[in-house]
Amino acid sequence: MPEIELIELDKAFSCYGIATEGAVHELKAIYAEMFAENTYLQNGVTIPEGEFVVDVGANVGIFSLFVKSLRPRARILAFEPMFHNLLALHKNLQLHNATDVEVVPHGLSGAHEGTATFTFYPNLPGNSTRNRQARNATAMPSPMPGATPSATNCTEERRSRSRLSACPRPWPAIPALNASIC
Repeated sequence: MPEIELIELDKAFSCYGIATEGAVHELKAIYAEMFAENTYLQNGVTIPEGEFVVDVGANVGIFSLFVKSLRPRARILAFEPMFHNLLALHKNLQLHNATDVEVVPHGLSGAHEGTATFTFYPNLPGNSTRNRQARNATAMPSPMPGATPSATNCTEERRSRSRLSACPRPWPAIPALNASIC
């Protein structure tokens, strides 16, 4: 079972994540992409104060924490089906005192509810997916040689999935969405 540890991503920011070498490299790359390179807010994309955001495939919560760092009053609905990512996500929200983030421990489905088989990659947890064949066919090069989803140990897990409309409380229209394919 992968260990969840506190990982320093830069001198001012640490978060919990899976403590494999590949997962730490992946987490640092995701952090840099959002916080240092600001790639999620380019080409006119903004997140107004107090906005409602859905984080689909929330992983360990870096996008949710990014949104809260910019817009502390934002409300976030974070979907994450993978057990280890979910543990780290809850720990990160607590560590960073992120409020108004509702975590849904399911994958998000367009049409079907119930359970589905997900593939969990402990060395690249951000690449965990419901569609292993498609993920392996379109895998992006990893910053760590040899660490691609197809070359990484993986496990199959049965996890719940639900539709946004089935969530327990009504949500407004969704202007900002971070979506991972699952």
